[in-house]
Amino acid sequence: MRKISADLALILLALAGYCLPWVVSTGASMTMNAYDLAEWSSLHPDVRASAPTLLTTFALRVLLVCIGTVIVFSPTLVSRWLRVALALLIAAALLPPFEFFSAGLNDPNYRQQFSLSVAMLGVGAIALINRLMRLRVFVQLAALGVGLILSIGAIMSSYSLLAGFDLARQIGSGVIIFVVSVVVCGVVVIKRGNFA
Repeated sequence: MRKISADLALILLALAGYCLPWVVSTGASMTMNAYDLAEWSSLHPDVRASAPTLLTTFALRVLLVCIGTVIVFSPTLVSRWLRVALALLIAAALLPPFEFFSAGLNDPNYRQQFSLSVAMLGVGAIALINRLMRLRVFVQLAALGVGLILSIGAIMSSYSLLAGFDLARQIGSGVIIFVVSVVVCGVVVIKRGNFA
């Protein structure tokens, strides 16, 4: 039971890190967690004009899919139905606003949100196939590796975008907690040969 609690604590810590401030600024509205930073970066002209479009925004949003992948491919961490519920919850959090379905089909930001939401649902559905659980170690390591690389790249990109506003800013505790949690999860996966 202690092993399951420790594993669950690591995943919850990564999710908490995602929700805590990644950038802290003197302006309260510029202190943002990863989700808010993704929304803010989606409005930045440099991010919209870059090729590929909204890359920084994508890097911040896909982190939820990475953590969701680790959760749904952890068969003993939580029950099967709780894993399905968590996949649905993460997919719902990634959904674009209702305007996407009525008038925003051409907005690349909304399309990205919708695509990631569908991707999370797809990962959740794939994880329900019991035969694929044999590959869970590789899937979890891949998700954690992608999450680690993209979180570092996203905070560096976001930090440089904020530099253009000449505001006092610093890296928040959220990104540090997220990165450390992901690294420790990766070590646990490698050491045990499985996670949970």
